[in-house]
Amino acid sequence: MNVDDDIRCLAFSPDGKLLALGGCENPVVRLYDVPAGKEVRRFEGHVGKVTALAFSPDGRRLASGSADTTVLIWDLAGK
Repeated sequence: MNVDDDIRCLAFSPDGKLLALGGCENPVVRLYDVPAGKEVRRFEGHVGKVTALAFSPDGRRLASGSADTTVLIWDLAGK
């Protein structure tokens, strides 16, 4: 992650091992492995700014909301 990135929203997985980040001007959702300190996946599909992130209670899915008025559900089981 670049220090200059503008992070608008973030969410930790229920077990605290994953961190999802959404940028202000960037429609990409980034997923980080917290213990390893590295990016493990990127999710692309929004057209507008990512404004909200939430993990499912079991940590197997991630929801992202965007200024483009969409909500996308990402399956994390295949990571």
